[in-house]
Formats: sequence, C-alpha cells, structure tokens
Amino acid sequence: MQALDFKICDWHSAPSSVGPSDLTLGSLCVEVGGPAVARRSATEVFDIAARTVRQHIYVPIYPLAKWLLLNWWRLRWEPERQSLDWQFSHSIASIGDGYVWPPITFASDGVFVQLTVAPEATADVAGIRYLRDFSIEIPGADFEAAVDELADAVSQRLRACQRPDRELELIREELAEERSDPELTRACRHQAYAGFAPGDASDEWIATAEDLMRTTGPDAVDEVMAVLPNLDGSLATARERIEEIRSSQIVLDLSWTRTPTPGPELELPWQRGARLATELRTDLHLPVPLGSSKLGELLGVAFPIGNSGSRELCGGYRNGSDDDRIRATVPSTHPHSQRFYLSRLIGCSLLTSPADQLIPVTTTSTALQKADRSFAQELLCPWEALDAFTDERGLDDEAIEDAANHFDVSELLVLSTLVNKHKVPRHRRWRS
Repeated sequence: MQALDFKICDWHSAPSSVGPSDLTLGSLCVEVGGPAVARRSATEVFDIAARTVRQHIYVPIYPLAKWLLLNWWRLRWEPERQSLDWQFSHSIASIGDGYVWPPITFASDGVFVQLTVAPEATADVAGIRYLRDFSIEIPGADFEAAVDELADAVSQRLRACQRPDRELELIREELAEERSDPELTRACRHQAYAGFAPGDASDEWIATAEDLMRTTGPDAVDEVMAVLPNLDGSLATARERIEEIRSSQIVLDLSWTRTPTPGPELELPWQRGARLATELRTDLHLPVPLGSSKLGELLGVAFPIGNSGSRELCGGYRNGSDDDRIRATVPSTHPHSQRFYLSRLIGCSLLTSPADQLIPVTTTSTALQKADRSFAQELLCPWEALDAFTDERGLDDEAIEDAANHFDVSELLVLSTLVNKHKVPRHRRWRS
C-alpha cells in the first residue's frame, strides 16, 4: 500500500454538467499512512449543517489533477521556502476555482515529499472546518504514483462522459516526455530545485547549470540549485562560492572515515544521519562527549579555525587524490558553531558519492542537509547520553546549560534535540 492516495469515493453530477469541473465532481478523501504509520484522512472535516465528521470533501477533481500536473516538478523536488510564489505552487488551498480546498501543502527534500495539513479554527464559507493537524513523509515514488493514478481517474471519467479534455491530455503528454528523457528530466529537476517551473528558465541558464555540474558532480549540483534562492538566484554567485571552497587554505583529513553501510529502504534522512554517526562512533571507539582536541586530531586541525566562506553555501572540495584530504571553508568563528559545522561536513562526506567533487553544506531543507544535521547532533551529543544526563540533572534552564557545557555544544542544540525526541514540549523556549 502506497503512503499517499487521492481516493475518489463517488462521482457526482452537477446540474449543468458541461465543463470538465462539472463532470468530475466527486467525494475526495486524501489518505496517507504506511507500514509504520496508521492510515488517516487529511481531508477530515466537521460539517456544520449535518453536524457530522466525515473523511471526504465534495470538490471537482479536474482542477486538483490539473494543478498537481502543472506543478509536478516543483512539488516533487523543491524544498520548503517562505514565499507567496512557493505557497501557490505547493498548497492545495491555492487552487480556488470557487471551492474551499484543504490546507494541505507539499514540501520535498528530494527523497521524501512531506505532506502537512493544518486545522482550521472556524468553519469556512462552505460550512465545513478542516480538523487534521499533522505532517507525514511520503516516499517520492509514492507521491508520483498517487498523482499518476488521480490523473488517470480524471481522464477516464471525462472519456466515459464522452467529454475528453485536450488541455489535460497535452499536459500529461508533455510531463510524460519530460519524465522519460534523462536530459529533460535533469533540466526540469534543476529548475524545480531552484524554484522554477519547467520552461521558466532560459536556455542559457540551463546550459550554465549543466556546466556547473562538471565542477560539482552529478548529485551535488542539485544541492547548489536548491540553495540558489538564498544566493539571489545567481548561478554566478554559486560558482564564486564553490571557487572559495576549492581555493581555501583549510585542509581537512578524512582518511579515518568509513564507507557507510546501507540502511532500510525507506529510512528517513534524520534516521540515516543518526545511524551513521552511531556506527562511526562505535567503530572508532570515540569518547562521549567528543572533545575539540579529539575532533581536531581526527581532522588534522587545531581549534579555533580561521573562518572563511558563505553560510548559505559552504562545505568541502575533494582534491581528486587518494589521500582523503579536502579543502574546506568554515563560515563561523564561534567554537560551538565550528564543531557543529565540521561534524556536518564529516557526515556530508559520508552521505555523498565520491563522484561528487563538491561536498555541499547549505541552509536548505534537502534530504542531505537533514541527514548531515542529524549526524552532527548524534556525533557530538548522542541521544542516549543526553537522555541519561537530563534524567539525572532535570530539564530546567540550568540543566540545559549544564548539558550544553558537558557535551560542548550550544544550548539550542540540546533543547532542539529534546524537543525532537518529545522529551520537552515544542513551545519550550531557550534563553537568549
């Protein structure tokens, strides 16, 4: 069973029944869940007039299918951003067309598509109130299959009504061509990562992105595309940042790292990062806590390290030899930030392919960055050790400060870890 299903419970007929929207009125239930997560409806509503809770909504399916197809590349690949344009391309509520659509958004990390649904405090003009409040990670393949199945259902419905829609079929044909051609797929994916719909970027932009891939490597270029909006959308600026990394005077030794073992097929990025950190710490018998002297000894550097580089796009660059040394930028002078950043860089080096010259550490929410942050947290502040420490010392502000000093990390890292592990509530605030 796939983790996402646009389930059409019944078809209905509008009084006029002339346009594709009228002909595809239906009872829609957006179901999510999987082997480890119970199935639930993202379209659960309270119907004010009927005074009942139901799992489906009454909407025309055609506008939904068309919206999903038109925004397919960005929905499948673009990370979350804070912009109105992003909301229009990623929130079902933006469809409009005279209907009150569910407050469901999709944000991709490249591997999983996160579906988030938010509850409504009051009923809308249609007399219904959306009730659900959760997020769930949908495997990319399951998202693709769910959209394909919905588009098939709409096309079949219109043909059954003897009103096939040429516009919808043209969109489907174009998308199928893009997905089946490796070069077109790569170009569309690059544009989506950067926040463009396919065709919005110029031929020159696409050619420049292809050229940049020869400098970064085939997978690392996706990370560069994803961080472009934080670089004013400039490929030239991205190239400058990469050249800063290539020419950095800071050289790190990664010869002591190991080839990572494969994990479960549907392992979440944060789970993968934490697992690799645990395995590395166990294999090398690293102490807990991991002090700066030992971390510096492993990397062949002494703290503090001179800072250089941009926070938005930094990282390391493999020199192409067999000695596992990389050049790297370090975008902070703060000891805690340097330790966390270099731990992220270690994780990123394990998580990326040797075919990638660039080891990108960025501010985006891609699967790679989620995994390397989790790796750094587990390497410097292992959850089992932090859990035991706070069991003994407590969870008040003083205990959080003590834990941060013990593990030589920031209070923010300690508190965010405790929040993510549900040991303290999400509304808990750290001291400024």
